[in-house]
Amino acid sequence: MSRRAILIIWVVLAALLVVSSAVFYNQLLSGIVTVAESFDSGSHAPELEESTTAAVLSLLASLATLIGFVSTTILAWRRESREVEKAKLDLVQQAYEIEKLRRELDVLLQKESHE
Repeated sequence: MSRRAILIIWVVLAALLVVSSAVFYNQLLSGIVTVAESFDSGSHAPELEESTTAAVLSLLASLATLIGFVSTTILAWRRESREVEKAKLDLVQQAYEIEKLRRELDVLLQKESHE
């Protein structure tokens, strides 16, 4: 997956996180206002609504998804950079081996030409 595609996915996940956070805070604030109003009126505090619970779960799921995606991407980038470095070292090693074999071949050809 290209870095551009990963960046686009990051932006989308961040936008989802912002939206779910906004929904969560909206639900949380409306719950706080409801609790405050019930205290002012002297009645019992109401239970948290199901929508608040759903908002909390949505926020937690979004956070878990974002953390998982970010950590996986970072690990993949690190692995990719290690593989690139290893490939460069292998290429240099192969170039040295080719040069060594070329010298051995030249020595053998010179021996054959002298005989």
